[in-house]
Amino acid sequence: MDFGNITTNIIKNGLVFNIDPANRASTIPSTSTTKAFNTIDTAISGSIVTDGTWTNSTISPSFNFDGSDGYIDISTSQTLPPNTNDFTLSGWFYRDSSSSGNPMYFEKGAAYPSNGILIRDSGASGLIEVYYNGFGAIQFSNLTSYNTSNAWHYIVLVYSESGNTLTAYIDSNSEQKPATTTLNITDSIFIIGKRQNNTSYWYGNIGPIHIYNRALSANEVLHNYNALKSRFE
Repeated sequence: MDFGNITTNIIKNGLVFNIDPANRASTIPSTSTTKAFNTIDTAISGSIVTDGTWTNSTISPSFNFDGSDGYIDISTSQTLPPNTNDFTLSGWFYRDSSSSGNPMYFEKGAAYPSNGILIRDSGASGLIEVYYNGFGAIQFSNLTSYNTSNAWHYIVLVYSESGNTLTAYIDSNSEQKPATTTLNITDSIFIIGKRQNNTSYWYGNIGPIHIYNRALSANEVLHNYNALKSRFE
C-alpha cells in the first residue's frame, strides 16, 4: 500500500507515522481542526492541543502555534519510535521571527533526567540540540542555515544503533555526532512542539511529520527533502 500519496512521494519503506496538514487523508482543512490522523495507523495519531490551528497562510497548509501553549500530542505506545532501535524523525518547521527561548521539535519520554529524548532549537543561534538518556546537550554546531527565521526548513534526526551515531539534517545539510549511549526510552509520552514540563513551545508553523523505524540513508533524506521542498519555497 502506498501511504500519503495524495500529497507526497516520500520514502515508504519503514514509514510508521505520517501526518500532513495538506493531505486530506490526514487532516481535514479547517481552522477548528483538533486531529491529525496518522495515515499508517490511525490508532496512533496526533491531537492539536490548545491554540494550535490549521492554516494555509505560509505557502503550504500547516499547523500554526503562537509559542504559548499549543502543541501536537501523539497518542502512542512503546511500539512507535524512537525507542531502543534505529529511527528517523523528520518534519517541516517554520520558525517565527518573534520566537524566543528554546522552541521544541520532538520529545518522547522523560528527557530529564533519564530514559527519553528531546530535540530542540538551541535558541537565538537556531542550532539543533539533542538530549537523551539524561546526557547533556549534543549540539550540531555546523548546521547554521537554520538561523534564518520566517522560512521553512526540513529538520531530520537519524539514530543508528549499529553505527553508534546521531546525524542531524537541516534541509540538505548534515552533521554527524557519536552517540554517547544506546537509546533506551521507557516512557511512552510523545509530543511535538513543546517540552513536557511546559517550559518551551514552538512559535511558528509545523508541516508534515514523518517517523521511520529505521535509519534513513543520506540519499533517502535528500529524496524526501526534494519530494516536498517545492511546497515550501
